[in-house]
Amino acid sequence: MALQKRLILTLVTVATGAAIVAALVLPKWYRAEALLLPPKEESFSVLNSGSAIAEWASVTGGLNLPALVTPSDLYVRMLGSRASMDPVIEEFHLLERFEAKSMSETYATLKKRADFRVTPEGMIQIRFADKEPQFAADVTNAFVEELDKINRRIYSSRTKKSREFIQSSLSSAKLELDSARVALRSFQELNRTVDLDRQTGLAIETAAALKTALATAEVELALKQRTLSDSHPDVVELATKVDVMKSKVLELEVGSGSSSYFSLPIAEAPRLRSQLANLTTRVRVAEQVYESLTLALNDARVQENRQAPAVATLDRATAPQIRYKPQRTLIVGAAFGLSFVIAVFLALLVEYLKNLKHTNPEDYRRALVFSGSLLGSKKPKK
Repeated sequence: MALQKRLILTLVTVATGAAIVAALVLPKWYRAEALLLPPKEESFSVLNSGSAIAEWASVTGGLNLPALVTPSDLYVRMLGSRASMDPVIEEFHLLERFEAKSMSETYATLKKRADFRVTPEGMIQIRFADKEPQFAADVTNAFVEELDKINRRIYSSRTKKSREFIQSSLSSAKLELDSARVALRSFQELNRTVDLDRQTGLAIETAAALKTALATAEVELALKQRTLSDSHPDVVELATKVDVMKSKVLELEVGSGSSSYFSLPIAEAPRLRSQLANLTTRVRVAEQVYESLTLALNDARVQENRQAPAVATLDRATAPQIRYKPQRTLIVGAAFGLSFVIAVFLALLVEYLKNLKHTNPEDYRRALVFSGSLLGSKKPKK
């Protein structure tokens, strides 16, 4: 039993001692950490109406994100992109520092040391590990600055494109407005429609008065024709008057070809009214679109000149005081526990073989042969 105890004590002591030496010899690594809030989503309307086109100025604007993907996830992915890593690699000469043979190897090493993730609260966590505490903090803060630069660059690009789009639409709207106004003016000049409602009302009133006078004149003419001959001066004069009145009524109804604004044909009123309504509506719509786009252009210019929303830094990285690896306690504890289990197993195996040697020599010999084959040793001699 004393042999087994010595075996256990020796193995555990040696393994634990070796683990302690290894833990002390291994280089110290420090990990700096920064905590960010994602930029607030900003948007503005291209048109001021509620049903207008919406143009997002933020990085995630206009994207159909999956149900479980948040804007913070996109910012974390941006941190792992080359657009973010290239400036950091260049600033800190990481290709030489990592002793990498290529940029691909540098990217791989940087991704192993850097850690970008979204916390359960939706914040962005940036961490970087290095043997030098201050260097780890500098690289971490460099990633924070690059994320902010990317966000500002995308914001500026989107607001510029939005302003250019609105400006182009405004030019088209101006052409449409001018065209609509010219068409309306040409229609009014051609058809002599200054105020169609009042002109039509005036023509109807005049025609009604003429028809009343014509009816009276026709009755008077019929009465005189009964008592006087057709050549009688009174009959001839009255007949001439009736013919003139009929001609005037006809001119009011179908037009006389006169260029006067007071000679609007009554028969043409429905057609003219429909065309005038269409042209007037076209002008009003064009004016409203032009006005809305003018206001939107002013808004877009303000957005373009406005500073992009910054990435809010809750905790800026500082040089860590405590290493994060090697975890000496864990290494020593694991070595102690594993060596103890192995030592106990070996002690039990030795005790078993010792008892087997006295109780069953044949099985003892076979056990030695089996254990020797496992260890790669030669078959023991009889």
